[in-house]
Order: sequence, then C-alpha cells, then structure tokens
Amino acid sequence: MDDSTAPHSLVFQLRRHFVRHNVHVVLLSLATLVVSIVLWLASYAIAAWLTLLLTTIVTGMRGQDAVMPASFLKVYLALAGALLLAAIIRRALIRDDLPRDKRVVDYVLDVVLAIPAATVQVWSNLSAWLWLSPLELAEAAGLLERIVHDKRLPVQSAPIEIPDDTRRDRILLGLLMTGLLRLRREKGITYLRLASTAGLDESLGSLLRDGETPDDDPPLDL
Repeated sequence: MDDSTAPHSLVFQLRRHFVRHNVHVVLLSLATLVVSIVLWLASYAIAAWLTLLLTTIVTGMRGQDAVMPASFLKVYLALAGALLLAAIIRRALIRDDLPRDKRVVDYVLDVVLAIPAATVQVWSNLSAWLWLSPLELAEAAGLLERIVHDKRLPVQSAPIEIPDDTRRDRILLGLLMTGLLRLRREKGITYLRLASTAGLDESLGSLLRDGETPDDDPPLDL
C-alpha cells in the first residue's frame, strides 16, 4: 500500500482532516441557510400583517372592506433586495470581525440588516471550503513534518519548502484556517508553529505531536 493512502500516514490523516472541515462548513452553511429562510418568511408574515392592519384601519374609516394591496409582494421583494445588497456592500467594506467602536448608526444597521446579513453569511461560510490536491497534501505534510522537527519555521523560509506561490498560499491558508498551524512573532521574526493538537483527531494529533507538546501561547495577532 502506498504511504499516501496508509491510515497511519500524515498525508492520509490530512486528507481526513480537510474532509471533516468541509463537512462542518457544509453543515454550518445549511443551518445558516435554513435560519435565514425562516427569518425571511417571518419578516414577510409580519410585514403582511402590519400592512393588512394599516389597510384595515384606513379602509375602515372610509367604510370599505380591507384588501391587501396588489403591489405588496413587489414592494416587499424590492425592499428585501435593497437590504440584501446593502448587507453585501457592508460585508465587503468590513473585512474582519474584530471588535471595534460602534456608533449609533452601526447598531441601527445591525438590527435593520440582521436578516440580510444572515443570508450573506451563507456564502461567507461556504467560502471556507478547502480542498487540496494530492500534490498539495504531500507538500503540506512535508511542511508540517519540518515544523514538527524544527519546532518552528520562519515565514520567509516557506518558499524554500514550497516554491510554487499558488500552492504555497493555498496550503498555508488551509493549515492556518483549520487550526493546524499558528503564527508567532519572536524578536521581530514571524514564525510558523504547530498549534495545539487538543481538538484534533487522535490519529492526526499523535502524528503531529511527535512526543512533544505543541506551542500553547496565544496566536500572533496580525
């Protein structure tokens, strides 16, 4: 059996690790989609009820029967589309989720755009999907083995381990995003170090620990 497919190999365990990550991404995206659909339906029902209530009051004063305005659906869809577009633009302008000082208008927008923001979050969740080719998995395994052996690797040395820029960026993004590596700055130099293996699959964790306890210091805040 080839080492890349052997259950005890790092490449095999990395493939399983990314599969588990992608399953989590899909489930989270589906859950977010269901929640956003429920919220949109609820907002439609509330908007329809309020519109009918207002129509009943106005027509009642005129002695007429209350009828839902024919343009209600078109107006609702137009407003929903505008709010969704606003949420997309806001998400594009705010590229990180770090805490920041908020003004009153920010809190108002949080409330007004809550449902559209949940809808946009579906795509944001799906964007976390990661899939590495067999070559990239092999290179990722080699990089991890080097870091396990040396305890850390300067970021500027990564091109030596993985010369191809595109593959290197995908591999580093995948390893950092899934919690296998973390960045640390020491004496002005940024290093790649092994993250805590506490939450990893036991087989993958045992391969990465290599008898040593990984670095548990807080990750570098870049």
